[in-house]
Amino acid sequence: MKKVISFMMLALVLSACGDNGSEPSNEPAEVEMIEANLQVPKEGITGEKVSLQVEVTQGEETVTDAEEVVFEIWPTDNKEASEKVTASLEEDAYVATYTFDSPGSFSVQSHVTARGLHTMPIKEISITGDGNSEETAHKEGHDHSSSETNSVSLQLSENEYTANEEATFTVEASQGEKRITGANVSLEIATPDNETHAWVDLEETDKGYQGVYTFKSSGQATITIHYKKGDAHDHSEVQVEVK
Repeated sequence: MKKVISFMMLALVLSACGDNGSEPSNEPAEVEMIEANLQVPKEGITGEKVSLQVEVTQGEETVTDAEEVVFEIWPTDNKEASEKVTASLEEDAYVATYTFDSPGSFSVQSHVTARGLHTMPIKEISITGDGNSEETAHKEGHDHSSSETNSVSLQLSENEYTANEEATFTVEASQGEKRITGANVSLEIATPDNETHAWVDLEETDKGYQGVYTFKSSGQATITIHYKKGDAHDHSEVQVEVK
């Protein structure tokens, strides 16, 4: 009889242990934060492209599916004068280029949104060069007083695009009947659904200056073509329809 009672007690103890072990934990799963390794040169020169790069990780995993990565640049003492450049994924990093028009100290901040998380590290860069000549060139371009700028034609090949489809932009830059090569051409895109502007640096190809961008919504968008070559600086504004 004692053996039977002992056996029953042992069975109850084992059963209780098993129940305790199978109880689900009510503690929420910990979400690992994303980290952004922002890489910005310490120094740069006016009129020359500066490479900006950020590597995004979550734990030991490299993040290549970020929803948005944007570089914001401004003079260190004037945040209101900031400009934004949209980064593109190249291999395992998000990269963009930017050309500074004047010397001084600038702040570069990467805004990274990925997997429902956000981080925005910031670094400084010191720009040297002839600020007076760059400022003069900038004024000449916008006042249309430069002889070369006056004769530059900037043409966007398309004026209709489709939302949520990657679009290829092609800009033809010419002076009279002569095609212009070796220029820096970028697009400033005011999207239909967002007051902030996206920037796209174009690469020179045999078809002109090209780059890609995806509109997120339909409506009318404004695209400003920015052109710079030597002391010439100009821009042209185009209205496009996004279906």
